[in-house]
Amino acid sequence: MTENEAQSLLRGDFGRELLRTMMRYATSIAWGKFDNSKWQVMNAGTAFILDCGQGPFLVTAAHVYEGYLEAKRSSSILRCQLGQTEFDLEARLICSLGSKTLDIATFKIEADEIATLGKMIVSDGKDWPPKDVTPSDGIFFGGFPGKERKQINFETINFGIYAALTPVSSSSERQFGCTLDPDEWIDTTGHGIPAEGYDLGGISGAPAFAVQDSAAGVFSWRFTGVVHSATNNIGAIVLIHHARFIRSDGSLLAPD
Repeated sequence: MTENEAQSLLRGDFGRELLRTMMRYATSIAWGKFDNSKWQVMNAGTAFILDCGQGPFLVTAAHVYEGYLEAKRSSSILRCQLGQTEFDLEARLICSLGSKTLDIATFKIEADEIATLGKMIVSDGKDWPPKDVTPSDGIFFGGFPGKERKQINFETINFGIYAALTPVSSSSERQFGCTLDPDEWIDTTGHGIPAEGYDLGGISGAPAFAVQDSAAGVFSWRFTGVVHSATNNIGAIVLIHHARFIRSDGSLLAPD
């Protein structure tokens, strides 16, 4: 997929459907505490539910989990919220190899919690693990930047979503990268494009999907990775771990 092809898709109904798709899969994960009866978020990331053929589990970035643990050590009244559900990440951990080894972490989640979240499960059990994407493949991802977080009232916070469709810029055995060029951004919602210096911090842990099109022009997508790095600089490369490091039972493989 070229940048021109991605722009053309985003200008039409596909761009709006992309945003709706990410809202169906991605969920916010935040931790904080009540201060004078007001819910104060200390930090947050993005998560999603994945089923590789042996049942669903929760996925986010390992450094998101590590940030939660650090905050938990400093506060005995810390609360963690997955969407609108209280969720103890430490008690639910399946696997984390540490963010320096592999920036992915997985967690147990119950069926009633999935129902309460109201999110769709990323399901790719038939062909697990999925093949890696390569440069020029089209992918899209979406998560919840902290910049879009808005306090609605004392107990309610709105997490605004950011989504992108872009060609893969580079790929290695460990991860792939996508360069975000602000000159190529498209406003699909009519709310305007982000300002220069827009901070993407908060989308770590988001799912990434590879776009596939058939000879008949029918578009589909498949799960391909987990976002683990998105710096403050718009022109930077968003880095995404390949999905194949996740085993179907939620355990993880260390990259070579």
